[in-house]
Amino acid sequence: MSIERAISYFGSQTNMAIVIDVTQQTISDWVRGKLKPSVKNSVKIERATNGAVTRQQLRPDIFGEI
Repeated sequence: MSIERAISYFGSQTNMAIVIDVTQQTISDWVRGKLKPSVKNSVKIERATNGAVTRQQLRPDIFGEI
């Protein structure tokens, strides 16, 4: 799953939360499927991972599949 790959890129949910300016609980909710990253957060993740995790991978329902 793309969220797990992003977390791995940052090393932890906490580090990822700090970098993209959300709470660790928000990331936990994404992992559990309770929420999906917003458009804004999908773009932030793509930029923060230098494209290793893309917005299309995170939200194919919005950005289309690769």
